[in-house]
Amino acid sequence: MPKLTTEEFIKRAQSKHTKIDETPRFDYSKVVYDGLKGNIIITCPTHGDFTTSAFNHLNLTDYGGCFGCKPKSYMEILSMTSGRTYTICGKNSSVTYKNGIKTTNKY
Repeated sequence: MPKLTTEEFIKRAQSKHTKIDETPRFDYSKVVYDGLKGNIIITCPTHGDFTTSAFNHLNLTDYGGCFGCKPKSYMEILSMTSGRTYTICGKNSSVTYKNGIKTTNKY
């Protein structure tokens, strides 16, 4: 397969990483594509710039390499999708997830 141009890579990435309203999830204005193994800079509107390989960006589902967007646990995913609040109590603290946001309470 011939090497993609930067524009072709961005079109593929945008088709892979879109929001529910069909708009791109990331800003690709800083991408300089140099093959699938090369690193690229992508901007997450929530977490800012991050660097990942072009291959990983096309093959990682949903979060595309932005680790700020990656769900950290099953409870976080549940709270994001259901809108409910979940609390896990430990020996010295509790962790609460609400709408995908984690809060730790020490006691």
